Amino acid sequence: MDWLMCLRGAVDYMEEHLLEPVTPGEIGRAVHISPFYLQKGFQIITGYSLGEYMRCRRLYLAAMDLLAGEGRVIDIAYKYCYQTPESFAKAFSRFHGFPPSQVKQERGRIRMFLPFQITLSIQGGESMNFTVEKMEGFKVIGFEEVIPMDKGYELCPKLWDRLHSLYFSRLWQGGAPQTDVDRAIIENGIGMCAVCADDEGQDGGFAYMVGGRYKGGPVPEGLTVRDIPAADWAKFHSIGPMPEGLQALNTKIGAARKFIAKGNKVKITLRFRGREMAHVQTSRHILDDFAKELADVATVEKAPKLEGRSMSIVLTEKK
Repeated sequence: MDWLMCLRGAVDYMEEHLLEPVTPGEIGRAVHISPFYLQKGFQIITGYSLGEYMRCRRLYLAAMDLLAGEGRVIDIAYKYCYQTPESFAKAFSRFHGFPPSQVKQERGRIRMFLPFQITLSIQGGESMNFTVEKMEGFKVIGFEEVIPMDKGYELCPKLWDRLHSLYFSRLWQGGAPQTDVDRAIIENGIGMCAVCADDEGQDGGFAYMVGGRYKGGPVPEGLTVRDIPAADWAKFHSIGPMPEGLQALNTKIGAARKFIAKGNKVKITLRFRGREMAHVQTSRHILDDFAKELADVATVEKAPKLEGRSMSIVLTEKK
């Protein structure tokens, strides 16, 4: 089953079960896909989590029922899976901008939310560049939490912010390690990557790790080690705002290779704003990886160096 069919099937399943409490796991099983990947794919395509979609649909249909006089507020609340009239009224007011008791007076302000029609449209001039590479197994170590699937975009950045405040800000600015956890962060490059794992056996949750490559040694309390098995990896080049934009350098490798082949130098500069400074160490690794990708045609003239809120590397033609 391809992605388009999965997403359409998920919408159909949710529409058929709007009057029942449904979990992401049940929706995933209905379309034969991991709820973790379904949730991520659905949010990327639509901008809504599965839970948000069902909530918006229920609140719109609830307004239509109240407008048609099909029951009291308490009846409509229970019909659309709210446990109390108070929680329903609060959600209704946030969604429509007025309480359910005023629906007939405010009919012109009812927020419409119709079923999604999933289609595929490809636009723009950037190709999706990727390579498939065989990699041996390795281990990662880091701070791991179980994140609800519909809260990933909210809670994952908060985990980064919390770790930045507790550890990364001090250590990445040259502070001496004071604890076993500090030493593990420095020795294993914790903060270099994030790892998602759909193996928790919990409906509606996935493991999210802020980590680095494990190089051996003691594992302090509060840190987790994961084995990543040998596999064929698809390495994608993506473009987006920071911190996602840190990966955007990979899409420029092809262009840099052409410039260097013509005898030109290439300078790559990253500029950090606000809390993007939390990702300085990640940026340094990506600049190093950029240079490695071009090692067959270029040498490093100026190594990555942090200057204020900018970090740059300069490459020149290999003689």
